Amino acid sequence: MSDYAPPTGPPPPKAPEVPAGWAARWNDQYKEWFYVNIYTKKSQWDKPTSPVFPDGDAPPSGPPPGYDGHDAPRTSDTKTNPYGDQSNNFGGSSSRQAQEDEDARLAAKMQAEENARARSASSNPPGYNNYSGGAADSYRQQSTSPYPPPQNSPYGTPQPQQQQGESRGLLGKLTSKIWSADR
Repeated sequence: MSDYAPPTGPPPPKAPEVPAGWAARWNDQYKEWFYVNIYTKKSQWDKPTSPVFPDGDAPPSGPPPGYDGHDAPRTSDTKTNPYGDQSNNFGGSSSRQAQEDEDARLAAKMQAEENARARSASSNPPGYNNYSGGAADSYRQQSTSPYPPPQNSPYGTPQPQQQQGESRGLLGKLTSKIWSADR
């Protein structure tokens, strides 16, 4: 253990953080940090505040190439309504009118299908839904599925109304009275 002597004095404080291109060095004589520019090898006592670069490697000054700032588009907070501006026709007024006509035609077709469904549903007993016709049927007809379409529901099929003379429970009698009153 006595083969070596400890260093004299306390250890230097932790080296301060310096910008790129600088190195902090401890001066034992003055017990102070000094700073060395690693490219020019010049030293100074004042802590540097900006990075340094080797000759020719300095960051570019000014704006990036191709951008001078004078021809830049001006930003604005002004909001415009593209649908209310008639000068902005996007392909002319005839194509816009044709699109509106097509939309009106499709809306009328959908309304007609909805009305037909409502009429057919009103002829069925309460609780019985008839979802045939319209887009669902055309989808089923166009299906390319390798599986056959379902034929029966796992919950059974709706049973037809029983004849008036047959005996039913209390709930069945009340339901038939309500259903016949609605017609």
